[in-house]
Amino acid sequence: MSLIVFILIVPALFTIPFAFCWKQFEAAGQKGYYSLIPYYNIYIMLKIIGKQKKFWWWFFIVFPYINIFMLLLMLVELGKCFGRFKVWEEGMAALLPFIFFPIIAKNDKYQDPLTTKRPKKSTAREWFDAIVFAVVAALIIRTYVFEMFTIPTSSMEKSLCVGDYLVVSKIHYGPKGQNTPLSFPFVHNTLPWSKTKKSYLEWIKLPYHRYPGVSTMKRYDPIVFNYPAGDTVCENYQSSISYYDLVREFGREAVWSGKVSIPLNGQMTPSGKVIAHPVDKRENYVKRLIGMPGDSLQIINGVVYINGEKAFEPENMQHNYTVVTTNGGINKQTLDKYEITEGYRTDDPNTFVLNISAKVADELIKLPYITSVMRSFPRSAETAGSDRLLPFSRPKCRRARKPSISARMILRIITSFFMTRPPSGVSCVALFSILRYF
Repeated sequence: MSLIVFILIVPALFTIPFAFCWKQFEAAGQKGYYSLIPYYNIYIMLKIIGKQKKFWWWFFIVFPYINIFMLLLMLVELGKCFGRFKVWEEGMAALLPFIFFPIIAKNDKYQDPLTTKRPKKSTAREWFDAIVFAVVAALIIRTYVFEMFTIPTSSMEKSLCVGDYLVVSKIHYGPKGQNTPLSFPFVHNTLPWSKTKKSYLEWIKLPYHRYPGVSTMKRYDPIVFNYPAGDTVCENYQSSISYYDLVREFGREAVWSGKVSIPLNGQMTPSGKVIAHPVDKRENYVKRLIGMPGDSLQIINGVVYINGEKAFEPENMQHNYTVVTTNGGINKQTLDKYEITEGYRTDDPNTFVLNISAKVADELIKLPYITSVMRSFPRSAETAGSDRLLPFSRPKCRRARKPSISARMILRIITSFFMTRPPSGVSCVALFSILRYF
């Protein structure tokens, strides 16, 4: 279903709840059957509640996904036109209009909002209404329009750094419907006061559905997606330790019986029970999309080739380099100067593996105490065409172990980011960079 069709269909669906407002239309001096005429009933409704001349109402009524919130707001305002100002009455008008409006139709009289003075709200009620409005609006925007994320790992350095805040559009590819609608708001898969308690109930499970978007996925788009291996996790480890890695190392029986115990955050931690997350509650990962359905992909000496051609490499893309020194160390000034944040010492005290760009490698070899800087190449690999997508990862990052994802796992495209972690030695300055216009 295209976005244009979606924009046309949703306002037409307003006719369903409006049909139960037949008597309210008549009480307001309009024909009852106007409530059954798609699109025209919206105009009449706005006229009844005194909003027909306000442009922003019309704008948001046709704005995808936000128009659902506008429908609820119109029903609440209609209830106020008949003297219904209590909290429970507003809730009934928004959530159960097919019951509420037929019941109140017998006794209430229409009060023109443009000429009738409405009762003044108490301070507590004003705060309550403001909070409810803000929460509902934020939930709808977060679910259907855009969402904020932070970068948890360093696999996309220096394009995106750990701690960067992302503004991620859900409109570009189309937002996904919720598989588990009964969930704690504004959190992902665990409750805010717990690292193990699920934030959602599985009493209601909905099938996968994606609403139409304004664009399609393109090669090299930076995307956010649900980590495929995140469908199953151990309760006490969550996404920090892969369930599948544990099964490979200790065996399925040991993991499922909870007998596995490994160091985590400085202490031995048992694995706990095994939990299966629905698609919408799997961990969110950020990667750049390089492989499209039907592509042939090869990795030769650490270089990605798509359909026989070398793939695009972002500026300052980093690889693993083996660095050999003469004095058994690399001083902190050098690490800070070249913004080297990842690496480790090998069994040889003079040899290090650093994750750096080719430009930094050329600079390091010029230092007098460094004798060799050599690129560390991962094993070559080849992937034939399929109907799945391939996000790019570093060779040793967790995401690289399971290379492909299905289109239904794609959440959204990154539109912009705030850099929150400045280079070493630089004062903390917020940098806003537009990657792609909303």
